[in-house]
Amino acid sequence: MLTDYLLIVSSHEDLDVWSTIEVGIDDFKCMDMHLEFVDSSDQKHHTHATLDRENTAALAKKLKTDVAHLPDAIDEEFGNLGNSMLLPSQVEAIFQEMLEYILDHGLHYRLKRSLR
Repeated sequence: MLTDYLLIVSSHEDLDVWSTIEVGIDDFKCMDMHLEFVDSSDQKHHTHATLDRENTAALAKKLKTDVAHLPDAIDEEFGNLGNSMLLPSQVEAIFQEMLEYILDHGLHYRLKRSLR
């Protein structure tokens, strides 16, 4: 399963630690919000919040867009919160706001964390 992601925000690239948020739609029309955090030992921490097909379609409808353009709608809503001078903790706070946004729309997601 291949997911093309759109970068929403990232932390300042000159820091020893950094974070990014990307949003994509997979082959099954499920939305995945991906937070990646790289710590000072270069260990990558991944958090995925995935909406199933029904919740993805419902969010697209609430945002008056189609599923394929949902990452762009999320970028319009949250991409302007970031700039190239963000700290990783600020990126993580934006991710938390995105999760709350999903819940505020009465939708649900599955959260998965991993280390690589």
